[in-house]
Amino acid sequence: EAQTLIELAKGQLALQDSLSALATAREALKVAKEAGLVSQVGRAVEAIVEAQLQAGHPEKALEEAEEQLKPGSKGTASTMSAIVVATAALLGADAGLEKVKAFVEQLRSDGNKQGEVQMLHKLATMSPFPDYASNTAQAALKMAQQYGFPAEEKALKSTLTALCVAKGKIDKAPNRREALLLLQELSRTLEKKDGEGFDDANQNLAGYWMALTQSDVDAAMQKVIATNPPVYLEFLREHGANVDGGAPATVTAPQGLGLRKQLKTGPKPYLYVNFRVGGISYGPRYRCCELPCGIPAEPGSAVGVLNLQDTSDDWERELQYNPSILDCALQNGAGQMFNQPITGPIPGVS
Repeated sequence: EAQTLIELAKGQLALQDSLSALATAREALKVAKEAGLVSQVGRAVEAIVEAQLQAGHPEKALEEAEEQLKPGSKGTASTMSAIVVATAALLGADAGLEKVKAFVEQLRSDGNKQGEVQMLHKLATMSPFPDYASNTAQAALKMAQQYGFPAEEKALKSTLTALCVAKGKIDKAPNRREALLLLQELSRTLEKKDGEGFDDANQNLAGYWMALTQSDVDAAMQKVIATNPPVYLEFLREHGANVDGGAPATVTAPQGLGLRKQLKTGPKPYLYVNFRVGGISYGPRYRCCELPCGIPAEPGSAVGVLNLQDTSDDWERELQYNPSILDCALQNGAGQMFNQPITGPIPGVS
């Protein structure tokens, strides 16, 4: 019942119904506490915090979250994560980062290995320093493998893969080998024109595309398509790919085909108004999202164009890892809320 209520609250949040979501999440918390379900308590607190932030009450979000983590209590990593989010929303990213570090030490002293792994992961994703983020995530991954936490291991590999790709070191990405094997399976099902198998293989690749390059996809798919372009291109169309009827040499992976046609965007001001309503007021330097886009066909995915604003000084433009750009790369994920097709040229792209 507690988990069902939590999922209901998430659905209400997706509909921007923060008041209903808050009431549902509080009920989920009550049920979870009565049943002694520690993990559900943490997830309910996360939902409460998200609802309070969506309603524009970061101080209440932090207050309610901290109520569930009394002094001397071991708590859960989920509850701690909720406190971190609320702290960052109310007091800023630096305060949230310091809170994560404190929780890592607390979980370590409590002997809560799984919680420590989860909080180290959060520390890695919040750190403004790429090398520190990579080292922290590597340490957490080693612990997850040592103590047998498969869910955490999978999540950490995904984070480390994203970090490797961002550094231009895709060959060192943890998910690289598995991504290539999954791509080979996709190619085999394409060759057999096995519709059900192709759809399954494509689904299995979700979350692994970032570990692949365009040349990887070309090498796997082109050799099949080239044997009978009309037949295989039609097969791809039937399975959701936007392909042109022309040269097969330009064909890419199904989720990469006709990407522009799949993107949905909206007015830039709406993005930052939405953040403000959620309790985060970004200044001019931190409004770099020029074209935030969601990908309806891939829930949870977003792409976009980032550009430093005129208020940025010259020295800021020379930084290899500009804080504004790093922050706005995360902000861009909110582009999933938009539903307007792209028209006209893309800023910064010829």
